Amino acid sequence: GLVDLAREHRTALLTALAEQQRDPDANDLLDQLAGALQRLEVIVPGEEYRAQYQGLDMPALAADVVGMIFGVALLDDMIFPSRAHRPTRERLTDEMRSLLLDGMRHRSG
Repeated sequence: GLVDLAREHRTALLTALAEQQRDPDANDLLDQLAGALQRLEVIVPGEEYRAQYQGLDMPALAADVVGMIFGVALLDDMIFPSRAHRPTRERLTDEMRSLLLDGMRHRSG
């Protein structure tokens, strides 16, 4: 869902990022977004999964995941040349999901 949300509001987010570079103190949108994303840090695996994912740095993991999602959603023009084949949104999100879950499984414990 975050990929779709970022794509839907791509222009506003990129504009807010550009404005942040011009005047770091004048951007409520990015502060509000960052506040919402910080709540991801408090998400912990349920009891049945806690042992499986023990040892993961959840705040760092949340930041990495959000960065990966926003990078794909907002910066695709930098990632894929204008005439290059772009994977579908479904393919991109499937690969991000696999990368995340496989990485978590191999690092935990």
